[in-house]
Amino acid sequence: MNQQPANRALTKSGSELLMEFGFSVAQAFTPGISAQIHPSLLQEAYLKTRNLMSHVFHQLYYHFTWATHSREPLVDRAWRPELLEILNDEVKTRGGFPIRHNAMPDHAHLLCRLPPTIVIAEFIGQVKGATSFRVNKEIRPRFKLHWQEGYGVVTLRKDEIQKVSRYIDRQEEHHRRGSVSELLERCEIEEDDWLKL
Repeated sequence: MNQQPANRALTKSGSELLMEFGFSVAQAFTPGISAQIHPSLLQEAYLKTRNLMSHVFHQLYYHFTWATHSREPLVDRAWRPELLEILNDEVKTRGGFPIRHNAMPDHAHLLCRLPPTIVIAEFIGQVKGATSFRVNKEIRPRFKLHWQEGYGVVTLRKDEIQKVSRYIDRQEEHHRRGSVSELLERCEIEEDDWLKL
């Protein structure tokens, strides 16, 4: 009798697992066709392939920038260290690894590493919301902290981390001298420039 090893499922590719259930990869991902596949088969294939993805190599570094509401100077130097502690906590709570952060009176910077399972928009939305909530509840500033809707985000290579970290650390100096990075300071889009390569 030909027995397969117990861990054979761990060595199969996702497409091999899907074909094992009687459909081709093209069928599984073709709009309109996937509705003909029984949901329990898809769930079983997903559960088997999920284990194949448990040790994924990634280096996903993100630099986020976001502004206070209407760019009002709401971040006070007196409680900025507490804001940054709260920001650090909220990033960790949501599965991120904070590398650097800083805040100016009217905006904040965050450099972090995120696993591939995190949805960027949800992550930063939750970080911003929780941070302003906690600042207003725990620090109780004279003027409530409200973040502007939206944010700027860029991805970075590992060899750019040190340079961007220095930029974040030296925010006051860069703003005083007028030597800010247009890319790293951008919080909102002025035109649809993503197609211009």
